[in-house]
Amino acid sequence: MSWLVYVVIVAVLLLLFLKAKLESSIQNRKNNQYEYQPNKVVLSEAELKFFTFLNNEIDSKLFNISIKIRMADVFSVKPKSQNQFGAFNKIKSKHFDFAIINKHNGVLLCLIELDDKSHNKLAAKKNDDFKDNVCKQHGVKLIRIKVKANYNIEEIEKAMSEPV
Repeated sequence: MSWLVYVVIVAVLLLLFLKAKLESSIQNRKNNQYEYQPNKVVLSEAELKFFTFLNNEIDSKLFNISIKIRMADVFSVKPKSQNQFGAFNKIKSKHFDFAIINKHNGVLLCLIELDDKSHNKLAAKKNDDFKDNVCKQHGVKLIRIKVKANYNIEEIEKAMSEPV
């Protein structure tokens, strides 16, 4: 009989704890208190330098430059794929550093990945290979550019003009 009392007491305590947690969560939502904080910057120093370079060199009347565009914004999972959720999960949190988009029709011209020393790590290499393969398979131009002190627009234009 005493073990039953313990079970009931533990169950009541657990229910009280869960109720308090739920009420706290509801109160936080009502007060718009989420567990987030703003990032001070959205581009690394190298990305900002390259972005500034691109903005100065690319014709802004013809093209827009987007930053940190998600793979899921560039690619969608084929309808009726056997593993739709798994396939989407593989791309939903990956992004490309930059996208150059035709300003007049919204067509993607190319994607750009700025590769620094972090791309030498095994996990980054796997991620890079995945992005490279998906882009190549679907005829999407992906240009990889090594981080460096100065960039040359002719090199980028040449890479943009090469076949996928």
